[in-house]
Amino acid sequence: MIVLTSDGAIRESSEAAIDKVSASSSSRSSVTNGRLRVARLSVTLLLVELVVESVLLVAID
Repeated sequence: MIVLTSDGAIRESSEAAIDKVSASSSSRSSVTNGRLRVARLSVTLLLVELVVESVLLVAID
């Protein structure tokens, strides 16, 4: 909400400013969560690859 202050300046109310900050922090946290999800998936895929290669090496020998 935009308010008119006593000196004639037009400013956003503190509620709107707080909403903007929380929206920006939630978008940052979703980016962080996305990166964390990608990192977990990468580690999982590396472990799966290691297990599959180990099984194949044992099967070949």
